[in-house]
Amino acid sequence: MKIQHKSNSKRKDTIEAVQQKLKMRKRVETTISDIKNMFSRTVHVIKRAGFLITLILLIFGLQINKITN
Repeated sequence: MKIQHKSNSKRKDTIEAVQQKLKMRKRVETTISDIKNMFSRTVHVIKRAGFLITLILLIFGLQINKITN
């Protein structure tokens, strides 16, 4: 994943590169936002394995939700 240059950067990106980076950034932010919305406010897990299982199931649920919608 490529990062965006600052607005006052001396080495400017091409217009195509800027558009591609914005599109990729929007997709990543939307996915992260969707995952965060599926979480409850707090996740009560005791062990790391429980957290990983919860996280995997939420991502799996997000994928199923995206496919059905």
